[in-house]
Amino acid sequence: MFKLNAMSKKFKPVMLKTKNISIRPHRRGDEILLNNAVQNSFKELHHWMDWARDPQTMDETLAYIEHTQKCWASESPDELPMLILDREEKILLGSSGYHTINWDIPMLEIGYWVNSDFARKGYITEATNVLTQFAFSFQHAKRIEIRCDSENTKSISIPKKLGFEIEAHFKNHRIQPATNRLSGTLVFVRYDAIGMPEIEYKIEELVLTS
Repeated sequence: MFKLNAMSKKFKPVMLKTKNISIRPHRRGDEILLNNAVQNSFKELHHWMDWARDPQTMDETLAYIEHTQKCWASESPDELPMLILDREEKILLGSSGYHTINWDIPMLEIGYWVNSDFARKGYITEATNVLTQFAFSFQHAKRIEIRCDSENTKSISIPKKLGFEIEAHFKNHRIQPATNRLSGTLVFVRYDAIGMPEIEYKIEELVLTS
């Protein structure tokens, strides 16, 4: 039975498994899968993601994985990035995790992107559902946000499916990397998991190694 140390702000490293996917922190050795997925999805990522202004080198991927491991080792990290893989952990379906964490409330943001080869198959919606319910149930989150470019209809559809409500629309709030056009940001929010689509998942505690 998974138990959370209520006195600690720190998330224990875990793997969350449904019948379709595995969600876990990055490991050294994931760099080839991750870099290939980023390269494969660059056209889509470049349009929406500020970090995808240029193709990612293998050295940059390795540095990012090292950064994620430091986040998980920290007592009060600002973010806890995770990968979305198939159940056998051989195929990288996308990326997600908890971002802009405020441990005092606690509140956090869930971000995500999909490997283009596996888009429109429901994997990101499934992962976001699990991550949302896990944060409410085991980390006692009081507020979870999802932020999307106001023109990114695919990304916007995910919080809508999961019952997030639109709290704000910030106009002229971001610059799209591919076009340098001004765009807006939609802020979706949930305060609890009541009414979310039911989903079964297992929790496995992990010991992370560098």
